[in-house]
Amino acid sequence: MIIIMGTEDYGCPGTVNFSTKEELVFILQEKKPFFLIKMCERFEDSKTRFQLPDDTSYVPWTPGKPVPDDLIGKMLDKYQNLMKVKGTT
Repeated sequence: MIIIMGTEDYGCPGTVNFSTKEELVFILQEKKPFFLIKMCERFEDSKTRFQLPDDTSYVPWTPGKPVPDDLIGKMLDKYQNLMKVKGTT
């Protein structure tokens, strides 16, 4: 399971050969399970907003504020559910 730290510029083209734009394309093309921690109100890039619409499951977190108390528990729940589906637990 991939943990996406969704900042405002997540999914935007970067200045290097591999950026969060390529990361998001890979995650979605390969159908990798992910857990989104949304660190902004709205993604800057329209393609990112299309690929991760508002109805995508996420946990909000604003940098500079305390991490939500239930964040780790929610990540573990999702991971355990994924393992059950795969039949590994």
